[in-house]
Amino acid sequence: MLSAIVFGLSHGTLWFPGIVAGLLYGAVTRHSGNLGEAVSAHATTNALIAALVLFDGRWQLWVVELS
Repeated sequence: MLSAIVFGLSHGTLWFPGIVAGLLYGAVTRHSGNLGEAVSAHATTNALIAALVLFDGRWQLWVVELS
């Protein structure tokens, strides 16, 4: 839980979705017993966000102001 909160807070104004993602990545790690699975999930998430930004112009997902 603490690592998910730190992960979320490191994502600036998108802290809440960051915490949710951190909880999901933690669940992936606990379920699989393999940190690499969570790293792959994070990379996949980042690739999907990049696609939304580049192809749909959702720049608010990429340009994050740190609080």
